[in-house]
Order: sequence, then C-alpha cells, then structure tokens
Amino acid sequence: GYEALVRWDHPRRGMLAPLEFLDVAESAGLLPAITQVVLRTSLVALARLAEVDSQLTVAINVGAGDLLDDNLPDTVAALLQGHDVRPDRLVVEVNENIVLTDPERMITVLEQLRALGIRTALDDYGTGMSSLSYLRRLPLDELKIDRSLLSELETDAASALIVASTVQLAHGLGLRVVVEGVEEASEAALLAAMGCDTVQGWLIGHPVDIDEALDRLRASRSTAAGDRRADAGP
Repeated sequence: GYEALVRWDHPRRGMLAPLEFLDVAESAGLLPAITQVVLRTSLVALARLAEVDSQLTVAINVGAGDLLDDNLPDTVAALLQGHDVRPDRLVVEVNENIVLTDPERMITVLEQLRALGIRTALDDYGTGMSSLSYLRRLPLDELKIDRSLLSELETDAASALIVASTVQLAHGLGLRVVVEGVEEASEAALLAAMGCDTVQGWLIGHPVDIDEALDRLRASRSTAAGDRRADAGP
C-alpha cells in the first residue's frame, strides 16, 4: 500500500513539508479544499495502480474540518464511482487529537465512510492522550503506531513492552496494526515478532511520485514472476 503525502512547491521557498503550511491553511479555512485535491489525485493514482495490482491501497489523511462536513461520505462515494475505484482500496486516516474535537459528530461521519466499504485508520497513535475509551468507540480498521514509540524499541524494555502491549490491544479490538517510520531491518524483525501486521517507512521506500511508484511496482512484479519461473524449473 501507499500513503498520499502533500507538498507545496513554493515559488520562493521551494518544496515545503506539511508542517510548514497545513496549520496556516487550516486557519484560513483552506484545509477542506486541500483534502479534495489530495483525494482526487489519490483516486487517479489508485486507478493507475490497480492496473498493475488491484489489491493495493492508498491512505489519505483528513482533518477536523473534513470530518465535520456531513457531505464528506457522499462526496467520497461520488469520487470513487467516478474514478472506478473500489471503496476498500481507500484508507481514510484520522489523528486521535482531531477526533476529540467533536467526537460524536466525527464518529458518525467515520461510520458512514465505513458503511461505504472505505477503511479507516487512527493515525499517530501514541503522540496524544491515547484515550482507550475513544479507541473502543471509534469505527476503525487500523491502528497506526507513531514513530516516536520506536525511538528506544531495541534498547529499552519498557518501550518494547508498550509497543507489544499496544499490538495485542489492537488485535484484541479486531484492528490491523501499522507501525510508522520504520527505518531499520532490525526494527522490522522485532515488530514482526511482536505480531505487527505492517510497517511503513524508509526501510520500505522513500516518497516518490506516481510514475516512479508504477515503475518500481512493475519492476518488482517482473522480478517476482521471474523468481516463480525459476522455482518451477525447466
């Protein structure tokens, strides 16, 4: 799977990361418009990716303003249909602190998105208050553990226990676990031993545009097909 990352190619300041402009965009009321651009671009990318592998997913982040929009589920449904993308190929990610803004209303919108077949994920788990009561109530498919919890994973027993316990808790709630920011193979091996379902980060791949993503995907599929033929023998 992939996650959509937004950047601003500023005419004077060059390429800006989200932390450098999203807060300003939100205060100006522009975040829903940015979300629409990211959503449309991601669905175009998903349609192209599906030509190579129909099981791939693309995750997008939504903000508080998006989840307070009662029309969001209908808008997303129309865009999915217009781009001929299966709903379960789209993952909508929300930050736990955002949900706490107006939990009842946002839970309703998340439930409507899931009713369409869209997958939902709680992003950056471990960076906020991590309220277990809301974790129980939120309509989720995935829990994404933040990189900050990995800083001493291999050297501190308490850190490892927190991550392992979080994985067990998520699985007990029927959630897949994704760990963000994994950069070392040793981290991935330890997380696999803990039962983590998926890792995301530079160990897997650096950010690329859709054309490069497709080139790499086709190359990996070609290599895998060649390995299968070699295994089959003459």
